[in-house]
Amino acid sequence: MSKLWYSLSVISIPQWARDSIQKECTNFLWNFGSHLVSYKTIIGEKHDGGLKIADIYLKMLSFRLKFLAKHFCCNKDFLWKHIFRYFLSKIQNLGAGMEIFLLQFKKTDLEGLPQFYNELLCAWYAIKDYIIVTEKENDVFNYCLFFNPKVQRRNKMLNWKDFISASITHVKDISYEVIPGFLPISCIVEIFQEQNSEVNVSLITKNYKDLLLSIPEEWKNYVHENEYKRTCFQPNFDISYRDQRIVFQSGTVQIFYNLLVQKMFQEPVSNIYWRDKLDMNDKSSIEKRWETVWVLYKTPDITELDFKIFHNIIFTYEKLFKIGKSDSKICPICMLECEDIMHLFIRCKELAEFKNNFVIYHLESLLKDCESDVFNRLNFEEIFMTALHKGIKNVNVFFVNYFISVCRFCIYRRRQIFLQSEKKIDIERLCRYTLRHYISYNHYQLTVLEKKMNLFKKFFLHRNPLLKETEGILLFIF
Repeated sequence: MSKLWYSLSVISIPQWARDSIQKECTNFLWNFGSHLVSYKTIIGEKHDGGLKIADIYLKMLSFRLKFLAKHFCCNKDFLWKHIFRYFLSKIQNLGAGMEIFLLQFKKTDLEGLPQFYNELLCAWYAIKDYIIVTEKENDVFNYCLFFNPKVQRRNKMLNWKDFISASITHVKDISYEVIPGFLPISCIVEIFQEQNSEVNVSLITKNYKDLLLSIPEEWKNYVHENEYKRTCFQPNFDISYRDQRIVFQSGTVQIFYNLLVQKMFQEPVSNIYWRDKLDMNDKSSIEKRWETVWVLYKTPDITELDFKIFHNIIFTYEKLFKIGKSDSKICPICMLECEDIMHLFIRCKELAEFKNNFVIYHLESLLKDCESDVFNRLNFEEIFMTALHKGIKNVNVFFVNYFISVCRFCIYRRRQIFLQSEKKIDIERLCRYTLRHYISYNHYQLTVLEKKMNLFKKFFLHRNPLLKETEGILLFIF
């Protein structure tokens, strides 16, 4: 994608091309099948339930914002900056400079602006909620009167073409130059008559009074108390980013992209599903579990299954029945109850012995030294279908979650084998074998290939009664 990012940084790409490329990338992600998770979710960070898929349009906007950051930098003066200011001054004939970034335009208001600069202003408006503006008190005279969110009449911004045509666009245009105060109506009428001698004086008078009423009180107070002095309007723009205040000029493409994604990101709908299903009042517990999906030393197939479980996108017979892909929603293994995701992994009668004699038995062993009684505070279904998050003392949280993930994977694998061959396999035996196989693989990878025995001890041996190592030999106590 590096060639595409470079092209986006220097030229504009038509929307149809961007959308076509993005569609192909997204279809490839879902193997050209149904999109199981909202696009606004998968562009987010992995620890929020996303896949950190790059969005081409947001990436382009972040490059435009980086260009704008260079424009705000006053250390060097280049020709392209003068060209940029020229086009900005032509927007709606306001003759505006830096104050243009305090205004709000619609897309139709920017017609005629070169596409590159149009995208730049769109990028600016996209992150405006995160912009902190520091202005000087004497900047009041340089403020624009039109397209300004602070100057409104009946909750609407002003856009009076006749005033703009008469070059009355800023506070300084309706203020005295040598004494404090606003110009009288006679002066405003005279300015209009210089453009057109047959102006409607009563309409101009009414509009001017409305304009004065629309100006914020603090602006009016300053104009009444201070004389106008010619100054260069140069506000300071900062970014609110992850509880920090960053100077806009020092912003990077990555910072701008993260802000744009943050604004577009949509929380996984499965968070609400699991909170209701497991009757969980703690919103943070559901959100923190996403961090456990992408931990190291889990195989890709287990990671993929955890992602699907947490997003509730497993095609159970209940879902297949709803979409017309199955004639029945009854569990094909026990043939007793509707197969939803909870039945598939926990409530099926065929899993009762495995759940009680293997899963719960070994979880109690892993959590026996925990300071708080986890099984009383959290029910088994909540533990098994979510994950333990960091902060539980005297527990190897990583291995507990690893153990649970492997158990879920074996349950799902046993179900898939049954659907293909109609053979019921010994799930406890499968789980023992799978755990030993994956742990042995990680042991060889970390201790022999990478020479990182300390990591294997930290993640697999520390506070783990189910696993011991003697002279390089693993002892499985399950």
